[in-house]
Amino acid sequence: MQHNNQLNVQALQAAKDGDKQLLDQLIQRGANDFNGIAAQAACAGHIQIVEQMLALGAKDFNGIAYGAASGGHKDIVEQMIQRGANSFYIAYGAASGGHKDIVVEMIQRGADNFYWIAVDAARGGHLDIVNEMIQRGADNFDRIANGAAKGGHKDIVNEMIQRGANNFEWIA
Repeated sequence: MQHNNQLNVQALQAAKDGDKQLLDQLIQRGANDFNGIAAQAACAGHIQIVEQMLALGAKDFNGIAYGAASGGHKDIVEQMIQRGANSFYIAYGAASGGHKDIVVEMIQRGADNFYWIAVDAARGGHLDIVNEMIQRGADNFDRIANGAAKGGHKDIVNEMIQRGANNFEWIA
């Protein structure tokens, strides 16, 4: 089991780096986290690796779409939507990566979870998306500030304090 875990960790890095040759070797040796590998590759925009993992059995279309959206790779996002990925997960990924255009598109496709989109955007340091979600009704400034604090974004924390955030239990 330990050997397989090490192979999977190495395979995740190879997918992120787009090193298909190394990835193929690791799979031959037993790496088998095809969903994780596909999501890492999607985040980095390596569509050939994503397609390879799908052929090998990756089925976490939401996870792959989240990765693609966080990296801003609309082509992969669209492929995962065609396979059944949910617009909510895609909006979260896009928000965390700062891809407002994808967030807005997913809202048009039904993602109406503005609060969680705002939290993920805050964690990623994307105040423009946070403000867009607040305009759309996200109003739990304490939780949004929490997301920003977890991501180390003091400017967004301060903005949420100005808007009324006052529950600081999460700082401890």
